[in-house]
Amino acid sequence: MLSVAFSPDGTYVVSGSNDSTVRLREAATGAAVARFGGHRDVVNSVTYSPNGTHVVSGSDDQTARVWEVATGAEVARFTGHTNDVRAVAFSPDGAHVVSGSDDNSARVWEVATGIEVTRFNDHRSDVLAVAYSPNGMHVVSGTDFGSVALWEASTGAVVGWFTGAGHTVRSLAFSPDGTHVVSGSGSYRVHVWDVATGAEVARFRGHTDDVNSVAFSPDGTHVVSASDDETVRVWEVATGMEVAKIQQFSEPIISFALSPDGTRLALVSVAQFDWGEPVATRLWMWNATNILPVGIDPIPDAGQTQVMLDAYPNPAYGSIHIRYVLRETTKVRLRVHDLLGRESTLLVDQVQTMGPQSVHFDTSHLPSGKYFLSFQSEYTQVSRLMAVVR
Repeated sequence: MLSVAFSPDGTYVVSGSNDSTVRLREAATGAAVARFGGHRDVVNSVTYSPNGTHVVSGSDDQTARVWEVATGAEVARFTGHTNDVRAVAFSPDGAHVVSGSDDNSARVWEVATGIEVTRFNDHRSDVLAVAYSPNGMHVVSGTDFGSVALWEASTGAVVGWFTGAGHTVRSLAFSPDGTHVVSGSGSYRVHVWDVATGAEVARFRGHTDDVNSVAFSPDGTHVVSASDDETVRVWEVATGMEVAKIQQFSEPIISFALSPDGTRLALVSVAQFDWGEPVATRLWMWNATNILPVGIDPIPDAGQTQVMLDAYPNPAYGSIHIRYVLRETTKVRLRVHDLLGRESTLLVDQVQTMGPQSVHFDTSHLPSGKYFLSFQSEYTQVSRLMAVVR
């Protein structure tokens, strides 16, 4: 497996493989449910159509193909690229597909007819990543030499360039509201760009090898990245802070997908390489609720006495991010104590104003074990169990 994506309802996972096949699996069990055959070479990229009825795949056989999920039939084949097709993406309405290729071009195809409707030729090296804007008006594409272009999907006209992404841009994604683009590259960095101005608004450092895959959380407040350094990391966009890290793998992570509701991760790791190419891979399903924040209402109802106390990642590997929302201005006491009630750290002891609040807690001084995070205000108190791993 080289690429993975969730169905829009989160029920299935599709993967593209170096055995030239596209496969569907149940997300809950990993059980194989379908296999689409027809490509004559490695399948580099796969994704679902927005309505979940079709899958598109891009291959080293220089084609991109659309498959009907219900029957497995190939319903469209896009030919014209003169080198490997490295990346594919559906338009938000499902009517078009964009593909990026080692022939230095990115092309837009009409699904119903298979006709090429737009070609972007301004890149000067392999196009490794493409993504559609949420409104379908623009495409962002990135290359082996590190150029990232924003262009009009209907005409191919350049809107702007994002500079400084580093060499070998392997993954690109728009934020859910379309205002930002995130990139992951062979320079070990993750960048976030403002679409309107082209300015870099955040740069996340911490990975120690190529960043192969990036995505925004469903609410756009966080970015998830996966790397050859065998970790998956979560970054807070507003602060640039690394708020979570999965480091239980002993293999490079070459692709991941975040479920539409943000609760699960599907990851592909490489267990064996041959001449630099992955020949044995694994598919992992990961519970993301411990590394991404759950939804919290902006302001609790006036009659609500309970506070939504959200802490992530949990277990904490060095630090934990705590969020809560106050329905009124009140004195708050937030503390960490062990299972015997002995206080370890007093995090907050002051009056705080109505609305969302957040605290970042460095847990590196705590021994591994279980602790209680206790919140107390003038109108309620609540505790949450948290774990610390050293």
